[in-house]
Amino acid sequence: MYTSNATQCNAMQRNAMQRNATQRNATQCKAMQRNTTQRSTTQRNATQRNAMQRNAMQGNAT
Repeated sequence: MYTSNATQCNAMQRNAMQRNATQRNATQCKAMQRNTTQRSTTQRNATQRNAMQRNAMQGNAT
């Protein structure tokens, strides 16, 4: 009786810990994906800006 309760309790705690870890990993993964998307947008903007500056310089030169 006591042992089975203790074992069940341990098993429940283990499951709870695993569930928490999974949720945490999923959240981190989403955060990383969000960061990646933001980073690519920033890089794209920077590239466009450089191209615009280059075009402006060429326009001035000619």
